[in-house]
Amino acid sequence: MQKEGFKPDGVSFTGALTACSHAGLVDEGLHYFAIMKRVYRISPRIEHFGCIVDLYSRAGKLKEAWNVVQNMPMKPNEVVLGSLLAACTNHGDINLAKRIVKNLVALDPGSDSNYVLLSNIYAAVGRWEGARRLGGE
Repeated sequence: MQKEGFKPDGVSFTGALTACSHAGLVDEGLHYFAIMKRVYRISPRIEHFGCIVDLYSRAGKLKEAWNVVQNMPMKPNEVVLGSLLAACTNHGDINLAKRIVKNLVALDPGSDSNYVLLSNIYAAVGRWEGARRLGGE
């Protein structure tokens, strides 16, 4: 884009960050996020932070992803938290999953699906007692 004289915008960076996330290119994604702010003076929106959370999550860097969630200048939404929760399932991190579900419940207290997700995480790592407890047995 730059070679052709086009100035990237927020949508361009969302695309680049998403591509880096899906390709496992953590350092490159972080580089684009940094130049988006520093060079192009684009203020990151929630979708940009969501891409960074997903970037870390897919790479198994759950602590770093959680740190982004906690330090975002806006409240995380269901998409951002859901991305990290899915990674908790893939990597068996029940402690972080419990914290994320608390945040999801705060966003949508009437949704039982958050508890189902947590129960599934317990089951995925073989902690059947936790899964049963959440399942109401």
